[in-house]
Amino acid sequence: MTKRSLCITTGIVLFLCVPHSLHSQYDDTLRVDEKWNYSVEGPPFFSIEHFLPKLFRHEAELKRYIRDPRFLQLRRAYGDTMAIDAVFERATMLADGNMRTALWLSAFATMDHFRVGVELPLLGVLSIPLTTESREQFRIRYLHLPRRVLPDSIGEKENDRDKLQHFFGSAYLTYVADSKALANDFGDFVEQEEPKIIVGGENDDRDKFANHLGQQFGMELLDGDDVLPSDVLRRDGAVSPR
Repeated sequence: MTKRSLCITTGIVLFLCVPHSLHSQYDDTLRVDEKWNYSVEGPPFFSIEHFLPKLFRHEAELKRYIRDPRFLQLRRAYGDTMAIDAVFERATMLADGNMRTALWLSAFATMDHFRVGVELPLLGVLSIPLTTESREQFRIRYLHLPRRVLPDSIGEKENDRDKLQHFFGSAYLTYVADSKALANDFGDFVEQEEPKIIVGGENDDRDKFANHLGQQFGMELLDGDDVLPSDVLRRDGAVSPR
């Protein structure tokens, strides 16, 4: 196995496995306004969530937080970037301040596909579910997700909801590996192979840019900086490719 293949394989394992820091707090975060730190109802009595491991129960709770009508109000009142901060801050709270877990939760709770089609040799297309939500629950969460994520995500027509999973996923890999290199190799591999194995997939420079910003976020968390997603996503000089 080549060094590059080993890096990529390690990245896949780290991202899919359970993640093993201090809590950020700013004067301008939404946490200072307790009305946005609202509680969400638990799952129904017969929900499959009750049988999930703790990590996945927290993921489901973070998704309920995003589906809540108050999250949409938050987005409209403060903007998409601050809403992204709110997702990460709630994930950090659920993770008891563990940054690895918070980044993992943020990545999976912001996935923008209900299921994905994977092209397999001889077998054709395999449809893989990405959430335990119902279709209606997924639809609501999708509509609530921030859509203006990158620095140039401006205007009603721009939809960068899919960039959230790239941003938080790359931040997670960077934080776990203590290196941008692994996250960068993994991100490049996914972009190169996505058109071949994912139905409707494409090699997207804006995905790579979201990966780059996520790597920067992960490194700054490793340095112990009091940093939130907005500090990286709206930093002066950050311009995504077109």
